[in-house]
Parts: sequence; structure tokens; C-alpha cells
Amino acid sequence: MEATEQLMCQPSDSFNPLITTSFQVSCILVISHIFHLVLKPLGQPGPFAQLLAGVVLGPSLLSRIRRVKDFFIQASAAKYYQFFSFVCRMLFMFSIGLETDVPYLRRNIRVVSIVAGGGSILACLFGGPFFWLLIKVFNVTKERFAFYLLTLTVLANSASPIVIRMIAETKFDTADLGRMAIYSSLVNEMSCVTIVSTLKAFSSFGRFGGAILITLVTVAVIFVNKYLSYFFNK
Repeated sequence: MEATEQLMCQPSDSFNPLITTSFQVSCILVISHIFHLVLKPLGQPGPFAQLLAGVVLGPSLLSRIRRVKDFFIQASAAKYYQFFSFVCRMLFMFSIGLETDVPYLRRNIRVVSIVAGGGSILACLFGGPFFWLLIKVFNVTKERFAFYLLTLTVLANSASPIVIRMIAETKFDTADLGRMAIYSSLVNEMSCVTIVSTLKAFSSFGRFGGAILITLVTVAVIFVNKYLSYFFNK
């Protein structure tokens, strides 16, 4: 009972963080919808309105006010963010797997990889000069190589959910150029996820063993599902 109470509400929290997390999501949806109604006649897609809503509610604007910050940013709300982000990311990746056209990706893997790699290199070249500023801001004194690599990965990430939604809302997903942009962003993001996962796996021996185990289980599940699908089709 005491552990549950500590998880649900820390002594430094003004309100239950679960309630404030739900309220934050509601506010983001309402404000993003308002921005979408205003910006839609100007030809702006939905993800741009959602980004603006996050900027307005985040530390850049409204959360700079002390009372708003105390209400919206609770001390223990990060646990709920991690849980919700994990569930949403899992569902999103599952939906991407269902809609992925593997034969198209095989036919155009060379062009798609060149576009994804070229975009990543350009992003790193433009963002590289800001490394010294990031080191000063975050006061990085140890493991600078890992910090450089992680920052490059963040800069190179194409944010495929935003790319997919923007192309879908502009009705550009049926054209060859739109499909190439979607699959280039997917290849780019999967490469970035692989790099970050590798960094985490090599950070300690326990994580390395867990990564190997998860990889083996994933490969085994893929092969089992493949043969099960053949069996059920027959």
C-alpha cells in the first residue's frame, strides 16, 4: 500500500501525476486541434499544429510560468511518460509493420538507402558546429564520444511518424516520390534506433546479455510466425 502511494503521488507533487498527465494530453489535443483549424486554410499539415501545441505548453512558453509549471510538470510524472511512450511506440511500430510494402523496399533498397544516408549526413554536417554549445549547456565532462554519437543520431533521425503523417495528409503517399520519402525515413529511423540500442547494449555486461537474449527471441518468433502462417494457410 505504501509503495503504491509513493508511485502514484510523490510528496513533492501538488496533484496526482496520473491526473495531470491525462490533463496534459487533453490540453495538447485541444490546442493542437485549434492550431490545425487555424493553419489548415494556409496549407499546413496536422503534425505542424501538434508541434506548435507542444511548444506552447512546454517550457518554452506557458511552462515558464511558475504555477503552470508546478501543475503541468510533476516530479514523478516521468514514469507515466515512459510507460505511455513505450506503449504508443510499440503500437505505432506495429502499424508501420502492417503497412510496409516489403517488395517495394527490396526493389528500391539502394535508392532509399542513399536518400536516407544523404539526409543523415547533411543533418550531421549542419548540426556539428553546435557541439561545443551543447557541451557547455549540458556540462558534459565525461564520455564525450558517446555524447557526440548520441547527438549525431538525434540530428540524423528523420522522425518518420511526422513524415508519414505529413505525406498522408497531403495525399502524396500514392506517388513514387512520396513512397520513397516514407521508406527513406523508415530506413533512417531504424538505423538510428539500431545505433542507440547498440550504445545501450554495450554500456554494461548485463544490458549486453539482455540485448543478445532479446535478439534471439525476436528472430525465433519471426521464424515461428513465418511457418505458422504457411501452416494456417494450408
